[in-house]
Amino acid sequence: GYHYVHAKLGRDLTIADDAWVDVISAKAGDLCPTCGEPLKLARGIECGQVFQLGTKYSEPMGATFMDVDGKEKPFTAHTTNRVPLIVVDDKPVELAGIEDGRLSDIAPTILAMMGVDRPAEMTGRVLVKE
Repeated sequence: GYHYVHAKLGRDLTIADDAWVDVISAKAGDLCPTCGEPLKLARGIECGQVFQLGTKYSEPMGATFMDVDGKEKPFTAHTTNRVPLIVVDDKPVELAGIEDGRLSDIAPTILAMMGVDRPAEMTGRVLVKE
């Protein structure tokens, strides 16, 4: 297996000293630690919390939707609520003006910013101007 239970740093795994980073909450206007320019916030979607929960919460809560066949089914998808997406880069990023970003838009956006071609199967949109 690849999951660790009750892992302890030092005993079960090590992390190189140069692999640690300071993580802080940033807000619009804070200065970028790399270039010194003010940060801008853009609407995005949550990309750091991906769980395979299926219907663990939707069924007990009665959170359902009507499928194309008119059958009521419990939700199994991620939230569509808007959350901040913060891009930290050494070059300016211009937003594409998409107001309803989704989880499926994150991977295409990252690939576009890296200059990597996206596979045809990747249907999400790019949230920054290419």
